[in-house]
Amino acid sequence: IFLSAQLNAQVLNKDWENAEENSRDILNKLKTRPVTNYSHIGTVYTALAFSYHIYQNYEKAEENYQSALKFYDPFKKSDQRRRSNALIGLAMVHQTNGKEGKASSLIQEAEESIRLYNPEKYDSIGDILFFKAQILNHQGNRNEAISVYQEAISNYQREEDPDELRQAAALYLIADIYITEERPDKAEPLLTKTKSIFKEKLGRRHKLTKKVNELLSAIESDMVSEYNAKNSREPTDLFTKDTMEVPAKIVY
Repeated sequence: IFLSAQLNAQVLNKDWENAEENSRDILNKLKTRPVTNYSHIGTVYTALAFSYHIYQNYEKAEENYQSALKFYDPFKKSDQRRRSNALIGLAMVHQTNGKEGKASSLIQEAEESIRLYNPEKYDSIGDILFFKAQILNHQGNRNEAISVYQEAISNYQREEDPDELRQAAALYLIADIYITEERPDKAEPLLTKTKSIFKEKLGRRHKLTKKVNELLSAIESDMVSEYNAKNSREPTDLFTKDTMEVPAKIVY
């Protein structure tokens, strides 16, 4: 239990080298004693996969997400949230590798399982919808992506204590689509709302906070077209070491 808590802290604090070493240590210890709850092993593999994922070692990430899924029971209610987290991570790896069909299929599987076994887990449903929207955006289905992001936000807001960072990230990604489409009038109010939350939750020097400021500056200067011409307008990928806070809340 202590090692698992330590691993959780290391992942969330971006201490990847020690997180990987700790994951291996936990797995080795679990192999030498009777295991009564196999989902614990799955959780360790998911944390290890997430560490590889953030540092863009997609082969190792896929391998460990797959290992995690072997230890979750697809028909056990208590396993569904952890299992859906691993499915989300694996889906995003496939999306990055251009395997759009596999990515969509895994997200669909995660959504169906959570809605069947844990329909009251609005944050989990929101998380799945959040990444479903990301996949749709990557596939060029922007209008559908916006609709699914909005559905994710609605689910987050149904929680007793809604997570502001998750909601702000979804608003930011909707605004990013509007900027790509050069619709600054739609983007500006979303970015203004997002800015204060990112500043509070992530800090003024965080990459996402700076990105929001850049986009607002482009809107205020009436230079959105120039901004798009100078910058890559590929859909934002949050699975990076600089922007991992949101997927860490969701996948790990």
